[in-house]
Amino acid sequence: TGCQFTFTCDGAMTRRRPSAEAWGRVRRIAQEALNGRTEPRVGHATHYHTDWVQPVWSPRMDKIAAVNTHLFFRWRGRWGEPASFAARYAGGEAAMAKMAMLSPAHGSGLAAAAVDPPLPGIAPAILAPPAALVTPPARERLPDQSALPDADVFLILVTAAAGSESFVPQAQRLCAGRGYCKVIGWTDDRRKPDRLPMPGIAVDAISFTFTRSAVAGPATTRWNCAEFPRADPAQCLRRGI
Repeated sequence: TGCQFTFTCDGAMTRRRPSAEAWGRVRRIAQEALNGRTEPRVGHATHYHTDWVQPVWSPRMDKIAAVNTHLFFRWRGRWGEPASFAARYAGGEAAMAKMAMLSPAHGSGLAAAAVDPPLPGIAPAILAPPAALVTPPARERLPDQSALPDADVFLILVTAAAGSESFVPQAQRLCAGRGYCKVIGWTDDRRKPDRLPMPGIAVDAISFTFTRSAVAGPATTRWNCAEFPRADPAQCLRRGI
């Protein structure tokens, strides 16, 4: 599709900057992964996607785990076996201009080990994005291939004037008789997409989500709590940093 992760080409990297704490955490996780650490629930997964899309490659792989809203897959046959993961990380990452706002290594084009101060006890890196580095906003670019949602995914307009409690019955009607079903709602028609992957400005404007994985199973409902405050914070959509 042109993007390994949507946030790398939907403009999110220039709309938001991670906190020092978040940046340090993701660097530690990345370094631990490069050093061979794995999450037991995911095992030898090499691919994953959210549960509201179905990439063309997923039926050709073995699904081995579901963690929250993400599904994890591994190659079939010997490529999915532990022996295929015995090679060591070779290093030599390419310099990426968009990452210069976070790491001097990408701004200089030098190897990260040569310019980034180390993480305590792990490996060379940088703890916080340097405040002095400012890059102009990048034009949002989505993958070249987009498509209508699957039959069990609905991108809808919801009416704030009708009251937020009206969203759930609307989603239940759409999902009636279906097993897996996901409804994503927007109150702003100008920012509601009709194809996937959705642009970052659409992700930022989501008002409501409803997800059910079985016909009679319980549904998970989340709200944009900036629009529709909830007494229980667990019911709020998680927003980007």
